[in-house]
Amino acid sequence: LGPFGHVFGITMIYAPPYYWLMQLPGGGSLRVPARFGLLFVLCLTQAAAIGYSRLTPGGLRRGLLAGLALLILLDGWVIRMPTGRLPTDIDLSSVDPRSIVVELPVVDEYSSTAAMLRQIRHRHPIANGYSGYTLPHQSVFEAGLRELDETTLEALQRFGPLAVVVSSESADTAPSKALLDQFRGARQTARLPTAAIYQLPERTDSIERSQDRPLPIQAIVMSGPKVDPAVLLDGNPMTLWETENGQTSGDQILITLAGSAAINRVELDLGPFPGAYPRRLRISVGSAGSFAPVWEGKTAGLALLGALESGRTVPIRIDLPAGTTGQQILLSLVDEHPKVSWSISDVRVMGR
Repeated sequence: LGPFGHVFGITMIYAPPYYWLMQLPGGGSLRVPARFGLLFVLCLTQAAAIGYSRLTPGGLRRGLLAGLALLILLDGWVIRMPTGRLPTDIDLSSVDPRSIVVELPVVDEYSSTAAMLRQIRHRHPIANGYSGYTLPHQSVFEAGLRELDETTLEALQRFGPLAVVVSSESADTAPSKALLDQFRGARQTARLPTAAIYQLPERTDSIERSQDRPLPIQAIVMSGPKVDPAVLLDGNPMTLWETENGQTSGDQILITLAGSAAINRVELDLGPFPGAYPRRLRISVGSAGSFAPVWEGKTAGLALLGALESGRTVPIRIDLPAGTTGQQILLSLVDEHPKVSWSISDVRVMGR
């Protein structure tokens, strides 16, 4: 009857029986009908074996066996099976052998699976990927690259040199090429008929955070929906605050510490929605309502690192300039996103 039971095109029942099936142990792993069909194939083969043994109580009958085998062969024979085109191979001999490969633009599922197929040949580790189960960092990775957020690539540079392949087979490659042409430290190593290849160097993170400690927070005031500020301090990733109607310039959170302190870092946990990171955030620090901006930037790269660190909490760690002091921290959105909200499950202010 299908996921929504229907007869002759008319929906008869809303969820059952498919919904009941999904509630059984293992049902979530068999959510694709083709996978569930494998159980039927297994049962069918066992029934066929039992049936054959009942039809041949006196032993093997070669003629019957050959006839059944022929029928099975004809039933499953495919004269011509349409398949997708094989992705074009990419020659990566011009890049560092240690390079992690990133393929742009991230257009759809095919572009990601094509990157995985090409990896069979070039054998470099790749950042692109596709699965029915989306890992916490994957939504951030894809959103960041679709929105041409350069911090996504900067985050990956912490794991090694990058080889960025900009495919010319896609209809929308110009923005990706423009991003790489102005990316700091990037150089084009090859221009192939189907792609342009860029080499990005490895970067190291030398910031020392071991001596930082959480500073006591006295009050939190958020714009938008009325939410108990305690949800941002309870350590529970499933309780959160989020903006209404996407991200709007001016959405903000005001954090007041118990007293003036040296502030080294602000940490924002995204919790169960890693894709709801702030597209561009400004942090201002001050006292008594007087603020001075100390940091502004995109956060896709920080969200990507947070998701790789902890898929449960997804912490964004924003290091502030040395010498930043004050009692109040104002977090405010600078850019807008009409479809994705900004959400936070927990907040911490680190200092000494």
